[in-house]
Amino acid sequence: MEETPKFIMKCPKCLKGFSPDTLYCETCSAMLEPEEIEHAFPTAKTEEVKAPTDSPVPAESEQIQDMEVDHLKTDIEDRFVYTLLFERDRLKERLSETEKLHDKLRIDGGGSQHPDTLRALQRKESEMGDIIKKIAHLEATLDELQRTIESEIGDLNSHLQESESPGFFWFLTAQGRCYRMLLSQRKNKKIIMGILSGDRPPNYFQVRRRAGMYLLIALSIILTLSISWQVFLYAHRQERVSAAPLTTAQARDDKAAVQRGDIIALLDDIKKANLNKDIGLWESRYSRHSLELPGKKDGIVEQWKNFDYRSLDYKVDSMTLEPGKVNAVIIWQMQLFSKKSKQMKMLSQRLSVDFIVEEGKLKIRSVTKL
Repeated sequence: MEETPKFIMKCPKCLKGFSPDTLYCETCSAMLEPEEIEHAFPTAKTEEVKAPTDSPVPAESEQIQDMEVDHLKTDIEDRFVYTLLFERDRLKERLSETEKLHDKLRIDGGGSQHPDTLRALQRKESEMGDIIKKIAHLEATLDELQRTIESEIGDLNSHLQESESPGFFWFLTAQGRCYRMLLSQRKNKKIIMGILSGDRPPNYFQVRRRAGMYLLIALSIILTLSISWQVFLYAHRQERVSAAPLTTAQARDDKAAVQRGDIIALLDDIKKANLNKDIGLWESRYSRHSLELPGKKDGIVEQWKNFDYRSLDYKVDSMTLEPGKVNAVIIWQMQLFSKKSKQMKMLSQRLSVDFIVEEGKLKIRSVTKL
């Protein structure tokens, strides 16, 4: 035999009664208020008959299912506690307002025995009595709930002491999952105890859920931006690779024009470097391999020291595409002024030049006289 609950949830509008775990009226959707039952009749405990199954469920799986149900109960407890605390605070505000109105009526009446004044005072006193009674019921319910949760926390502590900690890889075994669920359930019940004792705000769980949702949204935005940035960088790299000149021997006709333009730009830089004796520009158009050849740089410096270029022109005689580089035959026409002999010289050179793409830029790899 077990006793029925000593209170029911009653609608203040339509006065219908509901079970203790109901929060809102099914008819008018108003928030229910707890009301004490004057006569609680015992009900017979019925034994639950389970249908036999062909394959029994493992004990650990049953334990996990039971704890999942307990988690749902904890969530219901949280909502129930929040509703009770909210209703209690609302009733306290109503009580304070009613007391102020009662005091105002008494002061305005000045001790008058007028029937209207007396009836108004009686109504306010009756209303205050009803509110005080409801507050007392709510606080009694909260006290009973607090004792129940304290007992459940004690049971959870006992279960945890009897269980062995699964360690870091708790999720690999059913026993580990059970242990973690027990820890989580105890934590939530302690939070509810903190709410009941006033150490935490009544809407603590709601705030935590919203914070988790906002964190998830922020992480999603960060992940989306990160992926977009990586896609942008990849596309940019692909664009640079596709735009790099002279990367294949099987260049199409339109790419051949671009490659020829690159050669023309390089030869223009060589011409400008010789006319202006700009060693930096000259070095930037030769590959590392070419600059490392003995006497390469010293030779051009010595030539500039002894001669001045009065004119310098070139002509691309032919061009051959090869994998990773370009070979071209260049004819140079130059007019040199000798600083020693003070004479002008006209020279013509036919050179075979190998070009190579180095660091994304076309450079001279080697030069051979023809």
